[in-house]
Amino acid sequence: MYDLVLIDADETLFDFRKAESHALVQSFGQFGLEPSESLLANYHEINGKLWKQLERGETDQEKLKSERFTLLFERIGADIDGKEFSRAYIGWLSKGTFLLEHAETVCEYLGARYTVAIITNGIREVQLARINGSAIRKHIDYIVVSEEAGSSKPDAGIFEYACRMIGIHDKGKMIIVGDSLTSDIKGGLDFGIDTCWIRPASTKNETAIVPKYEIESLLELERLL
Repeated sequence: MYDLVLIDADETLFDFRKAESHALVQSFGQFGLEPSESLLANYHEINGKLWKQLERGETDQEKLKSERFTLLFERIGADIDGKEFSRAYIGWLSKGTFLLEHAETVCEYLGARYTVAIITNGIREVQLARINGSAIRKHIDYIVVSEEAGSSKPDAGIFEYACRMIGIHDKGKMIIVGDSLTSDIKGGLDFGIDTCWIRPASTKNETAIVPKYEIESLLELERLL
């Protein structure tokens, strides 16, 4: 049915929450801060807002890298340079190659049947290091990173960039798989390709974004594709 499977990275194949938590704990400790629940909650609130702004095209990734920490330290009154902290955090995050359950099995299955490309909104140096250092790399043909593409999902620009990189242009032969309705699925729908939403546990779709396929487990892709 398809020639190209585009698949999201974080919370689709990779356990980003685990990688992020490890990187934050290590970085806060490096700068003499206790990674308390309050500190982490403040960070997640600020970071989440900035990533939503990125999706809407209201900020850029280079600014986001350090601004989230600058805003955090301003909020808690800590005299720490956001850019310096960001460099430490990105270094730790780049080592976070933790995969979700079934990711390796499913990537092996897909890689034997389709051209497979990871398409991610992450920071280039972080995502390339994590993907290249992971057990699934040998099953992935292309890696498309928003920072390199010059646009982020759901913007059509990152999909156009992926098509140019890969050399496949028939939208009827493409599908995107991901966990985010507003990023992966909306992006695929707006670009005019098929979509498959991996519904996070206990999550209901209360939006107007309707994927072609909806599954509950990554492993279901072996039945679907």
